[in-house]
Amino acid sequence: MAISVNGARFIAHVVRRGISLGSLVTVGRQSLYAPKSAVNRMLATTGRAERYRLAPGDPGYPLAGEWADELYPLFGATSVRVLDGSAYEGADLVQNLNQPLPTALHESFDCLLDGGTLEHVFNVPEALASYMKLVKVGGHVMLLDMPATNGCGHGFYQFSPALFWQVFAAQHGFEVVDMLVVEAAPFAPFWRVGNPAVLKRRVELVHPACCYLYVVARKLRAFAGFAPMPVQDDYATSWQADGTAAPGAGVQTSLGTRVRRLAARLAPMAYWRMTNRRNNARTAGEATLGGTAATNPYTRVREQ
Repeated sequence: MAISVNGARFIAHVVRRGISLGSLVTVGRQSLYAPKSAVNRMLATTGRAERYRLAPGDPGYPLAGEWADELYPLFGATSVRVLDGSAYEGADLVQNLNQPLPTALHESFDCLLDGGTLEHVFNVPEALASYMKLVKVGGHVMLLDMPATNGCGHGFYQFSPALFWQVFAAQHGFEVVDMLVVEAAPFAPFWRVGNPAVLKRRVELVHPACCYLYVVARKLRAFAGFAPMPVQDDYATSWQADGTAAPGAGVQTSLGTRVRRLAARLAPMAYWRMTNRRNNARTAGEATLGGTAATNPYTRVREQ
């Protein structure tokens, strides 16, 4: 777990949007992987006056084992505490994220920052619930370096944007302020991720490189738990709570739909082969951020 170059860029992006780190809790103590000279350039874009102190010409490469503790106050954190499953790396709040959060910690912080812990926790819903309870109303949850593609084996999980759009939703007392995706290469372009509920389509990404998600969400009211449980948008619009089809769901009467259904009945093997070729073509078309198929739902973010 560490603050990477892209993680620091996202913190700068969030601060430029007027979000205050305030009283900050980090999930796990983060190492520093970003050169301090690069962080200083990011700080300059936020209007923050403080900088890392470096000798002229010194890029400020972090030392092995160096923590990111000094970075957060530079970006405006007024206090910093560390929550982890044990105290061996200096955490002062010891909490197993697989277990419910003690009530005494509810709404204790202005901002929570996870720099790469969530994918290593088995009970992801409980961990997310704890994150949402830890911050005050009006505060923010910030997720950095959430593995999205080609990180198989790094942790227990890789994450879809659909999960975070559904978790940080109005019915749970939150709203997504911004969600970006980036290739796992320093200074790679950020791409804003569209909301499946707004786009009326799945937000899928097939990509040759490892990609990470970055999310910042605002707490609008006290989090009372996942009731109802999140349901992926396209299913939520198709099915009612009792399991029956929603009114109008599945009613497709276009000529093209009728032709496809007839072809599937009369020539199932040929139809199966055709649909597989079509799906493979769609996958190839979405292989690169910025390609024709990726202009929607992924749009380039122009940084300062």
